[in-house]
Amino acid sequence: MKANRDYIEFIDHLIAMTQNNTVSWRRSSPPNNLMGTEKEVDFVYTTTYQGKNLRVYEENYKHFTDEFEFFWAERPIVEFTDIHFTPLWRFPILSNTYNLLETIRYKDAGVDDFISSVLGR
Repeated sequence: MKANRDYIEFIDHLIAMTQNNTVSWRRSSPPNNLMGTEKEVDFVYTTTYQGKNLRVYEENYKHFTDEFEFFWAERPIVEFTDIHFTPLWRFPILSNTYNLLETIRYKDAGVDDFISSVLGR
């Protein structure tokens, strides 16, 4: 297995490629296997890069503090999937994983174009 610094560098590379439109992401509803009574997912973002299917999403999950007491927490997930979007391997949650998710959301929402349009640029 690779060291965390290699995963961080890879995620940084995905962020840069997303920002400069080298990699584009498709938003879709989450498959049933990502939903349950203990977790929720609003959207998933998928892409294929160098023959590998990648999926990024935010998982909201119940974090239990006691047997019956919990609060909802969130974590960003980056994983490899097969062609049917079945998870194959999940990256560790690292300091920049959330940055990748936010970059994808920013691009998906069209923030740059909207702001430029409002400002007349």
